Amino acid sequence: MFRQVEENPIHRLVRCNVNDENYFMEMSFIRSIQRMERLRIYRAGSDDRGMVRPAGAIGYVTIQEGNVPVYSLAKLLGRPLLKKGDKQDLSLKRIIVLGGPRDSKGEEGAAGAAVMVDRVSQVMQIREDRILALPRLLASLGVTNFSGLVKDEEAMALLLAPPELLRRITAGGPPEHQKQEPSIIRFPALPASRGDLQGKKSPKKHNIGGRLLIFTTGAERDLSLCLSISQVSEIMRPVEITPVPLAPGYLHGMILWRNKAVPIVDLGYLLGFKRSAGMRPEGGEQRLMITRGASSDSLLGFPVDPAIRAQALPIKYAPCEKPLLLNHQLVRTIVEMNEEILVMPDISKVAC
Repeated sequence: MFRQVEENPIHRLVRCNVNDENYFMEMSFIRSIQRMERLRIYRAGSDDRGMVRPAGAIGYVTIQEGNVPVYSLAKLLGRPLLKKGDKQDLSLKRIIVLGGPRDSKGEEGAAGAAVMVDRVSQVMQIREDRILALPRLLASLGVTNFSGLVKDEEAMALLLAPPELLRRITAGGPPEHQKQEPSIIRFPALPASRGDLQGKKSPKKHNIGGRLLIFTTGAERDLSLCLSISQVSEIMRPVEITPVPLAPGYLHGMILWRNKAVPIVDLGYLLGFKRSAGMRPEGGEQRLMITRGASSDSLLGFPVDPAIRAQALPIKYAPCEKPLLLNHQLVRTIVEMNEEILVMPDISKVAC
């Protein structure tokens, strides 16, 4: 009788740093790692072999196949080159020469470019179960610079996608729509959608069963938000958030929750309220509400004020007749209950 052995492939990764941010990269995409002494500056707009300096390149390194332009990984990711008050330690900086993955014969792909980072670790052996899939929300936002997340002890760091970095270098930098602060469409002040607390249209008062959680994000005025308690997986204190470079400003980042990566967004801003100042420091009064949409893997988190109420149903309510300036595309229903306006966001549309 043969014993089946569960396979858990090992990935060879290096951890590279941009300021105090950690990123991982697969060794299969790395041709070599060079010291800063190998960096050469373009003279008169070209290298020593007459090749014109590509836009955005800070210099070049010479390898066996020729000269390879070097770019700043910080600039490619839209991160600051140096934090205020910090000093550069050139002895720690490294140049990572990128190439395509090995082919069926084991030969490396041609080197297309190199990136400069602040530090590089030794090669690390990472089990596949420590590499998490990206939330679907990132793909819908056009954030394609990463291929996954790596659980680094209790925290996590983004896994870079070198082919996308090379494509970005060829295209001349980040797309304009990712550089700019996204604008949320504010719909005109029209009568709010009639509906019930299950999102179904109905002009009459109703009684239904279940429980609601009523909360605010700190940006709303004269109204509250609500969700069915079945949509809320956990309410927790703030934890460390991993930022996502080049993502829209309303995406605070991601957290590790029950072995899954959960995006954290500014829900109030998405619904049309004022932009929040971001997550308050750990130990503050805010809470994180972890919710799910139509499927179990459609998770979404957002900061809420600690004053969260539970409302048992059935209870009498009526459709809201007041005009509200909201992003109605992300609103499931709006009702009046106990002289209070309740807005139920559509988590499935936000998280997709």
